[in-house]
Amino acid sequence: WSTILSYLKSHAAFVGMKQDRFRILLPNGTLDYFTEEKDGKTIRRIKANRPKAMCFDYLLLKEMFGIDLETEGVPENAEDD
Repeated sequence: WSTILSYLKSHAAFVGMKQDRFRILLPNGTLDYFTEEKDGKTIRRIKANRPKAMCFDYLLLKEMFGIDLETEGVPENAEDD
């Protein structure tokens, strides 16, 4: 694992690490929740984690490797053309 991290961190497109909040999704794509008691009330909260993400210069990666991360949303019930 440390070898791949060293390789990625030494790449020209690597810009750094950033800690961010990622919401946990269930397999069906909906948010995962947990409940907790506070002041006698039940509160529903979204599950999340805060890992450190590796950040890269997307335009540089696109230029160097032809990577295309552009996405397009398609409704589940859409029919194939």
